[in-house]
Amino acid sequence: MSRRIAKLLNQSEAEISTQLAELEKRNGFPSHDARYIADTHQTLRRKLKELQLDPDDTTARELFHAMQVKFEGDTMNMDRYFKSGQMDISQKTKLALKLIGQSVEMPAVWALKSSAVKKLLKELPPKHVMKSLNYRSIASLLKREKTSTVLVLAEAMESGNWHKSLNRGVSRLNQTCFEARQLELTSVQTPVDTPLVVSDLAGAVAFSQDVPLLSMLVRLSGVLKDYGVDAKSLYGLNSLTGWWAETDNLVAELEDGQVSMNIHDVAASWLSAHDFEDRQLQHCRRSYWKNLLDKYENKAHLEETFDDSVINRIRSLNIKGPQPAFEFEYAEDL
Repeated sequence: MSRRIAKLLNQSEAEISTQLAELEKRNGFPSHDARYIADTHQTLRRKLKELQLDPDDTTARELFHAMQVKFEGDTMNMDRYFKSGQMDISQKTKLALKLIGQSVEMPAVWALKSSAVKKLLKELPPKHVMKSLNYRSIASLLKREKTSTVLVLAEAMESGNWHKSLNRGVSRLNQTCFEARQLELTSVQTPVDTPLVVSDLAGAVAFSQDVPLLSMLVRLSGVLKDYGVDAKSLYGLNSLTGWWAETDNLVAELEDGQVSMNIHDVAASWLSAHDFEDRQLQHCRRSYWKNLLDKYENKAHLEETFDDSVINRIRSLNIKGPQPAFEFEYAEDL
């Protein structure tokens, strides 16, 4: 069993075997791994049939292209359903927030105060952001632009050395420079390389490219998941998204390769026009492992495998202020 799971996750068989053995021992050897493999296999076969594919005679390339066609069709149908095709990026962002907000709240985060951001940016002007927004001085930039917008753009535009210097500056701050506030969702008019930019320090998420509504919802739900919010409400919006509810943890192991049926992987491949060789797999692998762990009561702190959440990212910053608000929820687990 461990060999199959390790292959699906692209992890060391020895490591996965050790972890599963520990899980089974701690929980009285319930054989959850064997049942999990059988259950996901049956769900996978059913989903392939729903795509009008033969579960016994489908290649990885065929499934990959079928998933791309499925997502594109759902994207077009959702734009028609919500009449979002004619909306600009700001209007579409507000609609995405409204739809997600019907069942979940934007999380509270611990972010830098505007005054602290201004002080840092005066010492370390974001030159690429200033050039993009046509500002000659940092004073003019900070006078006319929101600090959260500047940090969001800097996240995508500034160099690695600039960010290292910024993090050093943040590490010298005390707790009075931080405040708890609701995660901000906004849009910026300056296009950058990625459609969605997240700035943990600003406590903000911003769309920077006008992408279809479904792509917005998928990306936003992924960010909320990183912040510890269950955004599965995405699947309850209408019948278009409901089909994807059972595919989060489905990794098809076929003769010519693996294919993810997770909507986040499929959306990323579709939005970036990736071909088969560059297909995405990380979300389905992480969900596969998490769903298996969820079947065990005593997890032995193995949740950190595949962990790229906000909590994990914050640990890399040597901040003297208090930890982010969302980390308090998991204080007993740290």
